[in-house]
Amino acid sequence: MSAAWVLGAGGLLGGSLVRELRSQGTACFQPAAPFTWREPVRLQTQLKQAVEDFAAHVAQRDEMSCAASPTGADWEIWWAAGRGAMSSQTEELATETRALACVLEAISSSAILGARAGRLALMSSAGAIYAGSASGVIDEHSPVAPTSPYAAAKLDQEALVRDFVRKAPRHAGLVARCSTLYGSGQTRDKPQGLLTFIARSLMRNAPIPIFQLNQIEPD
Repeated sequence: MSAAWVLGAGGLLGGSLVRELRSQGTACFQPAAPFTWREPVRLQTQLKQAVEDFAAHVAQRDEMSCAASPTGADWEIWWAAGRGAMSSQTEELATETRALACVLEAISSSAILGARAGRLALMSSAGAIYAGSASGVIDEHSPVAPTSPYAAAKLDQEALVRDFVRKAPRHAGLVARCSTLYGSGQTRDKPQGLLTFIARSLMRNAPIPIFQLNQIEPD
């Protein structure tokens, strides 16, 4: 069976991913301590160590199990991490992008992970990268239309994953462009999510400003 690591397991999406993976019999790795996202230098050291620990976890799983993974991968890494939101500033988002780059570089340098088939999934944001689109219906073939630093950062992260997979033929990649996530377990001190914002405003009896942009058709 494959071993999985969900970065951002403490959040809404990450926590849901962990529960689903475990229900499928996947062994989920958990780092020894939480990452310090507000201390970029320390964060890089923590991430590199966590990749080494995950590699050891993968090797140990290989020794303990003779069953082949149903996905064809020996390890899976799911990136649902970070504290960025639509209102985040460029530097905070740059910290997250550098963190992802650090993890990808550490994977590439790992003899254990490099020798095994792996899968990498990035949780991106459809709501951000298509924010300026004039299309009525958007799908994965629609041109992106970023309007914020958050959207630009997500596109930079997608590019990192694509480049990583191109250079590592044994590994597969997935970019999942999610939008409007909500539910129990969502981080309460993070300004994100339209539905979460609406629910919070209703509970506080506060006004809910919603703006509609009228598209002007050319003559």
